[in-house]
Amino acid sequence: MKRFLLPFIFLFLTAMIYGSAAISQSDAIMIAVKDANVKDHNVVKVELDYDRSKPKYEITFISGNTEYEYEIDSSDGRILSSEKEYNVYGNNSGRVMISDNEALEIALKHAGLDGAKIGKTRIKHDIDDGRKLIEVKFKVKKFKYEYEIDSYSGKIISFEID
Repeated sequence: MKRFLLPFIFLFLTAMIYGSAAISQSDAIMIAVKDANVKDHNVVKVELDYDRSKPKYEITFISGNTEYEYEIDSSDGRILSSEKEYNVYGNNSGRVMISDNEALEIALKHAGLDGAKIGKTRIKHDIDDGRKLIEVKFKVKKFKYEYEIDSYSGKIISFEID
C-alpha cells in the first residue's frame, strides 16, 4: 500500500510547491514595465508557462518602436530573463493597422468561404521576427483553418488547413 501511495504523495507535494502563482499576472506586467522604465506600452502577450515544473510568466509588450520580452518567476516576482528588440516595425509611423474583422475577411476570402458558415473564431495579435501579425483561426465542419496576416498590409504570411 505504501508503494502505491508514494508517487501520489510526491505529485501532490510538487503541485503544492510549484503549481500555483504567488504573484498575479498584473503584478508580473508591472514588474516588467517598471524594469523597462517605460510609461506608454501595449501588452501583446502574457502567458503562464512552466519551466522544469516551475511556473513563470512570459510577457511581451511594445513601447514606441521597441519590443520587450520578459520571463518573471511567478512565485516571487524575480526577473528570470529580459530581451529588448529595437525598431520592431521599421518605420510604420502614419500607417494604419487593419482591423480584426478585415483580417477575418481576408482569411475567409482566401479560403473561399462565407462568414455565415464558420464556427468558433479566434483572433489574436502576435509579433514574429519584429513583424506585427494577426492570427486568425476558425473551424468549418471538420476542417481547421489558421492564418497569419500582416497587421499593416493585410498580406497573408502563412496559412494551414487541417
